[in-house]
Amino acid sequence: MPRFRRLLGNAAGKASDLYGRARVVVSDSGRGTADLNRKLVARMSSRKFPSLRQFKYLGSVLSKSELLTMRIALAVFAFSVIAIGARLWMVHVVPVPARGGEYVEAVIGAPSLPNPLYASGSDVDADLARLMYAGLMAETPDGRLVPDLAESYDLSEDGSEYVFRLKDDLTWHDGQKLTVDDILFTLNLIQNQDYKSPLLPLFRGVTGERVDDRTIKFKLANPSVGFLAALTVGILPTHVWQDVPPSGFTLADYNLKPIGAGPFKFKSLVRDRLGAVRSYTMERFNGAATPALLDRVTFRFYPDSETAANAVASRQADGMGFVPLEDRDKIESRHDLTRYSLRLPQYTAVFLNPKNQALWKDDAVRAALVLATPRDKIVADVLHGDAVLAESPILAGLPGYDANVKQPAYDPEAAKASLEKAGYVFATPTSTYRELAKTKTITIGSGKKAVKKTVADGTPIPLKFKLTTVNREEYVAVANALAEAWKAVGFEVEVATVPVTNVSRDLLKTKDYEALLFGEVIGADQDPYPFWHSSQSGDGGFNLSVYANRAVDDALTAGRTTTSTEARAPSYAAVAKKIVADAPAVFLYTPLYPYYVGNDIRGVTEDLVATPADRLSGIRDWYQKTRRAWR
Repeated sequence: MPRFRRLLGNAAGKASDLYGRARVVVSDSGRGTADLNRKLVARMSSRKFPSLRQFKYLGSVLSKSELLTMRIALAVFAFSVIAIGARLWMVHVVPVPARGGEYVEAVIGAPSLPNPLYASGSDVDADLARLMYAGLMAETPDGRLVPDLAESYDLSEDGSEYVFRLKDDLTWHDGQKLTVDDILFTLNLIQNQDYKSPLLPLFRGVTGERVDDRTIKFKLANPSVGFLAALTVGILPTHVWQDVPPSGFTLADYNLKPIGAGPFKFKSLVRDRLGAVRSYTMERFNGAATPALLDRVTFRFYPDSETAANAVASRQADGMGFVPLEDRDKIESRHDLTRYSLRLPQYTAVFLNPKNQALWKDDAVRAALVLATPRDKIVADVLHGDAVLAESPILAGLPGYDANVKQPAYDPEAAKASLEKAGYVFATPTSTYRELAKTKTITIGSGKKAVKKTVADGTPIPLKFKLTTVNREEYVAVANALAEAWKAVGFEVEVATVPVTNVSRDLLKTKDYEALLFGEVIGADQDPYPFWHSSQSGDGGFNLSVYANRAVDDALTAGRTTTSTEARAPSYAAVAKKIVADAPAVFLYTPLYPYYVGNDIRGVTEDLVATPADRLSGIRDWYQKTRRAWR
């Protein structure tokens, strides 16, 4: 205690001494009290920066203007930190797709056999098979073929052997292991005629060989450009189907309640009192080679497009596939839907058959028909924009497409000039069509006085022909528009229709038409050989113009004997150029497939689709939920 008093006394003495010195300094220098206070504080502390406790005395040390300046500086600093943080968040932390959500689609029809061996015969079955089964290969939304169950594959130089390596740890929906044996089993089922699979022609001449549990070798009798596309077919599990005989294969419960290896697995179905399937729900299969993001996909089935459109309009479904023009107003009354226009690998054209109409042997007549075709007007006015122009049999996005290869633009005056130059004229001022007079050259007189003269020789050749098409609203409307346009330059056209059910029997098989308005679907293998090679012009072939050209035949043969897209492109480019120059057909348009999906479903793309089921080719990447993540 005495020691404490001595310390206190010493401190007081020092303070008194400092105060005395301060008074002398103030009186000598004339500086203000505030300056003195700062010096006193500085001398009494060895620290150069205030402690946190000392900051509360700033108000006593700083002037009002200094306090204001400090507060402004602190506010600017805080705002800057927040702004920089927000900027970093916005730039580097972005929303990314996350698992979760459900998509419900209104579908016309009902499933019957969603088994990969038979599903190609029904759009509905093909939709379900696409979701629940997986193949060695898969098609991406932009039309590329990529490995699916396969990890990789090798191709021999001559294109006759493929060796596939499976991904590791593949399983079926029931947890059983998927091996090469399942692939060989599926191949044997397809090739066994007792099972009557429509896929048999795709695998004729193909043999499979087991190398090990994860490796399989295919040998082809002849190289095929379409083999990789054929391997997108879904694989069936041996342990499920091996005891099912051919006679009961299409009747087995596993057709509607399948076990596959696709991105979604069967969850449930609902039938009405008559046994018809009314809804079908699938859930994500986490063991898929490429798992999906959506939790569930549900298809609700309706008997016609009107009922399905009403269901979407009343929010019973989130989307719908192809919708006829007359039902689109119902769909588009919902403003939370996005319309995607998917391009089909199909062109609609007028195919000219010279075997049944001699007019098509005249180059000038074919050229005039092309010039007199208002394709832009047909797409805009008749098809309401649901198509894009087709210029040749090689469509945009396919190997060999050349944007410079085009048909002549619509020019009715040039068409008239072409016909008149070839001798097709109106016989009288009131004639409604042109005709070419049959003439022969005779010699009058003999010797040096002989004169050659052209005289009439029988009935003139009228510029008349029959345009046949399928009895569908779209085709009939287009055919009538063409007939009117061609009439304006001097043709007389009779429009005839054939029921959809009779097309194969009455048209494609027999080629019993003069001109045919029809659509040809190229298919996933992108091979024009079946449609333009001369060998395909007989009964049952798809060379609808009965076209024959040796150079085109050689190019088509070369194109299909290589599996390289780059190698095929020059051959197909040459085919397009020659066919457009010869004009054995008038190419009109490529139809668009309108697909409506709710705005909350993202990841849907607009691309080329070979079949309606291809709209689902990218469904593994569709998502409804998002999460934040660093970029």
